[in-house]
Amino acid sequence: MLSHHKISLSHIIIFIIVLSSGFALTRCAGGKHDMDSSFQSVSPDSVIKRGMESFYNGDTDSAVMSLSYITESFETQGTSAHKNVTAEQALRAYINLGYIFGNYITDYPKAYDCGRRALEIYNQGEINDTSSTSYLPYIYLNLGVTLLSYEDSRLDTDSLPRDNERYIREAFFVGAQRGEWRPTLIAFQNLCNILLLRGDTTNLRNIVDHYKRLKVPDDVEFLGYSNGISDFSNAYISREFRHAYDIAEEMCTAVDNDPIGENLGYVARWLQAEALDGAGDSVKAEKSLLTLASDIDKSGTDNARMWICKILATRYEGKAPEKCCVWQLAFFKARENMEKSMADTSGIGYLNDLRKVRHSVLEAKESQTRTRHQMVLLIVFSTVTIIILIGIILWQRQSRHYRRTIVKKQLRLIGSDRSVEEENHDAKEGEEPMEELGHDYPVKDELVGKIKDVFSDRKIVLDPEFSMSTLCTLVESNPTYVSRAIKTVYGKSLSALVSEMRIEEACRVLADEQSDRFTVEAVATQVGFKSRSNFTAVFKKNTGLSPAEFKRTSRGI
Repeated sequence: MLSHHKISLSHIIIFIIVLSSGFALTRCAGGKHDMDSSFQSVSPDSVIKRGMESFYNGDTDSAVMSLSYITESFETQGTSAHKNVTAEQALRAYINLGYIFGNYITDYPKAYDCGRRALEIYNQGEINDTSSTSYLPYIYLNLGVTLLSYEDSRLDTDSLPRDNERYIREAFFVGAQRGEWRPTLIAFQNLCNILLLRGDTTNLRNIVDHYKRLKVPDDVEFLGYSNGISDFSNAYISREFRHAYDIAEEMCTAVDNDPIGENLGYVARWLQAEALDGAGDSVKAEKSLLTLASDIDKSGTDNARMWICKILATRYEGKAPEKCCVWQLAFFKARENMEKSMADTSGIGYLNDLRKVRHSVLEAKESQTRTRHQMVLLIVFSTVTIIILIGIILWQRQSRHYRRTIVKKQLRLIGSDRSVEEENHDAKEGEEPMEELGHDYPVKDELVGKIKDVFSDRKIVLDPEFSMSTLCTLVESNPTYVSRAIKTVYGKSLSALVSEMRIEEACRVLADEQSDRFTVEAVATQVGFKSRSNFTAVFKKNTGLSPAEFKRTSRGI
C-alpha cells in the first residue's frame, strides 16, 4: 500500500514536469511564431533594450528571443519585419547574446559563434566606435572568457580553438587604450589567473607593470579586487608568499555578497592556496582547496564545481592516481548536471523560475541568520547594559556610604563638647613633659604652653596672614625651636596643623544651615584661605569630598 502511494506520487511529479516542459515548449514555439507581429511596431533599439531589461529581471528566455530576433533580422535583410537593422544594432545584440549564452546558459559553442560573428561585423568597418562605449574590448573579452570557460569544462581536447589568452590580452590592452575600464579590469583579473596557474612569472610581471601604469578612475567597478590581484602577483613574483597569502585573505573579505562576488571569493581562496604552495606548506594548501571544494559543493554553481574539480584533479595527476580519479569523476558529474539542466534554450524560463526559488530560499536563510545574529547581539547588549547599570548603582551606593561616613566623622569632631582650653588642660595633666626635641635641643614646657595658647585662639589661626613668623613672634622663640616643638607635640608640621584646623572650621560652617547664604569663596576667606581653588584642593585632600559634596551630604544625615 505504501509502495502504491509512492508510485502515484512519482507519476504526479512526472506529469507536472512534462506539463511544465510542454508549456515551455509551447511558449517558445508560440513566441517564435508571433515574434514578427510582436516586434513589428517597435524599433530595433527598443527591442534590444526590452531584451536586456528582461535579462536583468531574470527572464533569460525573453531576452534570448528579443536579441535573436535582431540578429536574424540583420542576417536576413529584406525578408524580416525589420529591414533597417543596422550593423551597430546587430553588433550589440550579438555581444549581449554571447554574454548570456556564455555566462548564464553555458552554451559555449553558441557563445563563441556570437562572439566570432560580432568580430566579423566590427571588422567590416561599418561601426562607429567613437561613441561613449567602445565595443571591441567587450567582443574580445566575451570570446576569451567563453573559450576559457569552455576549456575549464573539459579535461580533454575540444573542438574550439584554445586562443583564450590571446583574446583576453587583446581585451586588456584595447580596453586600456580606449578607456573602457570594466572589460579592462575583468581581462586583467583573468589574465593574471591564467599566468599564475601556468607559473609564467615573466609575462605576469609585464602585465602587472602595465596595469600599474594605468590611471583607472576610483569609481570603476572591480577596481579594489583588481588592485588586490596586482598586489598579490607582485608579492608572489617576489616570493613573499606569506604577504601574498594575507593579501588574498583581504580580497576574500572585500568581495560583494552576490553571484559575481561569490566567484571572485572562490578565486581569492584559490590564490591563498597558491601562496601556501609557494611557501612550501602543501599540506595546508591541500586542506584549503578541499575546504573550498566543500563550500562550492554546498552553494556554488556547476561551473564553479567543474573549476575546482579540475584544479584538484590536475593537482593529484601523477602524484595520487586514486584521488585524481575521484576528482575527475566529480568533474564529469558536475558537467553532466550542467548539460542536463542547459540542454537547450527551450527550458530557460523554467530554469529561471528554479533560480528564483533558490534565490528566495537563500534570502530566507540569510534573513533567519540575520535575525538570529540580531537576537544574539540584542541579548549580549542587554546583558552588558544590565551589568553596567548594576555596577553604577553599586558604585553610587558605596560612594554615598563613603561620603556619609566621612561627614559623620567630621561632625563628631566638630560636635565635641570639650573646649580647646580643656584639651590643653588634659594634655598638661595626662602627658609627661618632653625633656628634649633631639639630642641637642631640650624642650621647654614654657614654649609648649605658649604654642598651645596660640592654637587655642582660633581667630589667630584663621587669619589668612598667620604664618611661622607670626607664631614665632607670639611665643618669643625662633623658627627652629617652634617647628620642632610643634612636631613633637602635635606630630605634624605647622602648615599641616593649620590646614587641619581651618578645614575643621570650614566643616563646622558648611554643616550649619545658616551657611546657605555664604558662597564657597566666602567660606574659604572666613577660615583663612586666600583663594577658592586652594581651599577646594586642601578640603578634598583632608576630607575626600569637595565643599559642595560635603555640604550636600551633611544635610542628608
